[in-house]
Amino acid sequence: MKKQKRRVLLVVLILIIPALAIAGYTLFGHFKDTFPAWDYIVEKVKTEGWDGIKSMFIAPDNDSGELDNFGLVLDITSQMQEQRAPVTVFKAFVTGFRDTLPALGSLKGHRETKLSYEKSGVISVFNYKEGDLVPKGALICSLDKSESQIKVRYADSKLKEAQANLSLAENKLDRVTQKYELGGTSRALYEEALLEFERHTHSVEIARIDVENASLELSKCDVFAPYDGLLGNKYVQVGENITPNTLVCDLIDVSYIVVQIGVVERDIEKVSIGQDVSIYVDAYPERDFLGKVETISPVIEGQSRTFSVEIKVANPQKLLLPGMFARVKINVFEKKNALVIPSSAVIKFDNKTMVMVVNPDTEIVHERPVSVEYSTTDYAVIDRGLKEGELVVVEDQQGLAEGTPIKIIEQQVPEAN
Repeated sequence: MKKQKRRVLLVVLILIIPALAIAGYTLFGHFKDTFPAWDYIVEKVKTEGWDGIKSMFIAPDNDSGELDNFGLVLDITSQMQEQRAPVTVFKAFVTGFRDTLPALGSLKGHRETKLSYEKSGVISVFNYKEGDLVPKGALICSLDKSESQIKVRYADSKLKEAQANLSLAENKLDRVTQKYELGGTSRALYEEALLEFERHTHSVEIARIDVENASLELSKCDVFAPYDGLLGNKYVQVGENITPNTLVCDLIDVSYIVVQIGVVERDIEKVSIGQDVSIYVDAYPERDFLGKVETISPVIEGQSRTFSVEIKVANPQKLLLPGMFARVKINVFEKKNALVIPSSAVIKFDNKTMVMVVNPDTEIVHERPVSVEYSTTDYAVIDRGLKEGELVVVEDQQGLAEGTPIKIIEQQVPEAN
């Protein structure tokens, strides 16, 4: 009975297998290069007919009809699996994504003023040393004032003398005017008193101007801080003779600090005014200072071939100082819930952007158009066309096409941040 069942099964297989082989030849003939196992079956049918199909299941020396050649069928199936294209895949995932542009730069004050004298003299006082914080309105240095003070006192005395003479002339004019109006004096005496009054009035005006000029010269002996700042370079010392326009010192406004960096041409399109920036200096290695991109030069510098970018950083504690070396990171892109895949998974050709998506159930790849919102050397942020959890081919996409069978040999995982 058992032997009879086996013979029935053999007959069924002999009838079905050729039909499947012929159908396979018709349907999958265009996959000959990918599926040589089908060629093997078809060749058996062509050359050996039914005996060829039978030999796939029953050994030639087996007269019992036992199906003892299933190992060959399994080998063929194994060959078919081995001919699937081996690929490495990556599962698309959603995460917070941030890309920064690193750069190196140096710090300088928000504004810098070179203070100088407008007159000649000898430096008599210098109240601050380099690196000192100077409050607004503070006296930084002075010239010897003895000569200027003498000029002021002399001008004051001349003014008082002129004012006294004017007072006498005014009293005289009042008396003569009264007499003239009563007919007690001549018109000539009246006009003489009037001219004398006008002459002394003019003398007082000139004396006042002399006092103002002398006082101005005296004020030019002092240099005051126009704003809160840091004293930079000192160019003169106490006792030194100077001439007009001689530089005295630099005053630097450090309430804000400017970091100046150079950005290469290929990266300048990523930088825009207002972007957040993190600044790091060796003096405070555990701390990052926050700033914003303030200016971007429209002209590339000749020697360095970079665009000059300035970053403004608030400095209320005056921790950042001009001349410090800085490492900066410009936040060029940030998205909280970004769909991310490796950049190597993105294929671009003929103005199309796509990825090869793997169906894990059938192990077949499908071409999928996608929209890339942002990309780096390592990762791409997908805006449209892909869902979280879908598998994309990240290596060896050459030779893959819509419907190509594949074999997953590795599934990559995201690198830890």
